[in-house]
Amino acid sequence: MKPTAIETLNGGTFDFAGVLAGESQHYDLSEIAWCLAHTVRYVGHTQILISVAEHSVAVSRRAEQLWGSAAAWGLMHDAHEAYIGDMCSPLKKLLRANEETMFDQVADEIDQQIRIRFGVGTNGSILDAVKQADREACAWERENIRHSKQEWAGIPEVPKDHAGTLNVYGLAPLEARALFLKRCEELRIR
Repeated sequence: MKPTAIETLNGGTFDFAGVLAGESQHYDLSEIAWCLAHTVRYVGHTQILISVAEHSVAVSRRAEQLWGSAAAWGLMHDAHEAYIGDMCSPLKKLLRANEETMFDQVADEIDQQIRIRFGVGTNGSILDAVKQADREACAWERENIRHSKQEWAGIPEVPKDHAGTLNVYGLAPLEARALFLKRCEELRIR
């Protein structure tokens, strides 16, 4: 195996240098769901552990409420983290300082490959809806999971009209995986 590659859950190879070279990698929904269900948000600094999978379902539901066709990309917006992990936002901002990092380049290329692989198109309106839904999910998590009263840059108040779409419960990994895959089925992502 190349020194720039990892072995995936199902025994495949995922090559980061290949990603940067524009080589399409193999993406599998069951692997993505498994990995996101085992990746915790906020580096684990929460009252209860919430997974990226559960967060993604909340973002998908809220994005659908804001802009119907944004639901699929809302679900897959953090799918790249199945391969590169979750880096907390303050660290990303510090590393970026004045320019995009190689980490950003890899994440962006993986996102693009995932959009192509699963037929999840994006346009400006969809991206805006997903970004808004993601920020609102962070606001809900801040108040209900983190119990934080501190302001976070760029994070709004929890919207009054979210009708339960933003709620997360700290599901066990197998439950979060099942929830993610069920949402994939609902949205016909295969």
